[in-house]
Amino acid sequence: SISLSSTKEATIPLAGILGILGFICLDIGFDLGNPMCRAFIIEHSPSSQHTHLLITATQLASLAGLLMSLLGVFDLPEVIEATFGVDGTSGTFIFMLTVILIIVVSFFLCSIWTGISLRKTAICIKTTKTPSIKVSRSSEHMRGEKDVADDKAPLLLKPKQSANHNNGIYMSFECTLSSAIDTDIESTLSLPNSEPQPESHTLSQSHSLLESIDETVNTPLSFADKEAPVVSSSGGEKEVIPRIPSSQIGDKNAGDCRTETSPSSPKKPSLFNKRLVILVASSAFSVSSLIGIVMYSSNAVTLGIYGANPTAELGTPGNIRYRRGLRTAALGNVVFYISYFFSCLLNNKSYKLFGEKVYNLICHGLIVFATAIMILTQRVEAYFVAMATLGPFRTCIFTLPYVLANQFTKVMVKMVGEGPVDSTQVGRVTAIIGCALPCVYVVMSSTMGPLIDATGNVWVPLVWTCIGNSISMVIFSTLFFIKD
Repeated sequence: SISLSSTKEATIPLAGILGILGFICLDIGFDLGNPMCRAFIIEHSPSSQHTHLLITATQLASLAGLLMSLLGVFDLPEVIEATFGVDGTSGTFIFMLTVILIIVVSFFLCSIWTGISLRKTAICIKTTKTPSIKVSRSSEHMRGEKDVADDKAPLLLKPKQSANHNNGIYMSFECTLSSAIDTDIESTLSLPNSEPQPESHTLSQSHSLLESIDETVNTPLSFADKEAPVVSSSGGEKEVIPRIPSSQIGDKNAGDCRTETSPSSPKKPSLFNKRLVILVASSAFSVSSLIGIVMYSSNAVTLGIYGANPTAELGTPGNIRYRRGLRTAALGNVVFYISYFFSCLLNNKSYKLFGEKVYNLICHGLIVFATAIMILTQRVEAYFVAMATLGPFRTCIFTLPYVLANQFTKVMVKMVGEGPVDSTQVGRVTAIIGCALPCVYVVMSSTMGPLIDATGNVWVPLVWTCIGNSISMVIFSTLFFIKD
């Protein structure tokens, strides 16, 4: 923040304004890219791999952060200044921007190539013919009076649509016969005959599992001529259609011949239910707490613990303490990323050992306790302990909300109706949860600076870390009691 005194007004040089604008662009890119990248991963991958892919992405992010934080330990500004004869801070800034530019352009091209490949794959899948099951039978029956009059002839045909009358003589039913592949078709569709003849059924199938077959059969029913043979043929294949006597068409069978309406298309679940709303609210407070300690802990170390003076002239005690504070903060950042990396590696085992919800509360509780000790003692040792506990906490922030959103969305889809989980729905929920990151960044960045300047206390952001995490834990705990 910029302090304004009563005697003179602080001004920001043009280079400072350009630096602020550049940082804003970088921050927007990270805030938007982080949730969108996770949503892209979920939308174009099988649901069984969502959790594994999210954890893997977080592991790679932690490895990159570890490598970049090591630059602070080796004092890169002094190396650049001694090697190239330029200002160390400016040289480091140019070096970091060059690395970021190369990474962003490379992965932007990779994203475009991935999208084109997925589009081609989707087109190929649509044009591929799906295997079908064909059932053909060739049968001949001796038809007689007994075939029509026998009251034991079963009515196996289940009508699909209402009957159509033609001059009061014939009724045409469009019926659906559902049968299993491995079921004996001959025993299922048995027709009593006075003089039975051998009957053969030819079945060609592409799957050995039990499947349901829908056959459409047009059954003419003659009330005038009971002895007239009824044979339906199509493509050289003959099918004998059983005739049902009028005596069997009564109230009992009329109930079976009622019109069936086709099921309506399944309703799509809404993007949010109670558990998702709770998850988004809890994630917002957790992210704000994470920002409070990640962005402002180095400020607390240099000014609060070392008592440094950032505006002191070079070589003065205040400037020496300031540089020592920055070196300590850089080392603490390395400890944080080491903890973050190993927490990501053990993420799956931790979830299996404690469960997702319990592990989340444990990580939140640890960071609250460690941050409170750091504020009360204001010692370097407490700072390193807080940085070590920050690793598991950040792992939860960047993985657990997306994993739980994935699980909750699957449950919503199953509650609405059967069918595969729509990855697009999961991706949308993931993107909405990820929007908490940039929104909270805006709130924290616009409030913490003025609060520090107004109170003159550099520990205000860390105090909010304790308060925000406590609120997040209370909100998140309600997920143990709310099931839908």
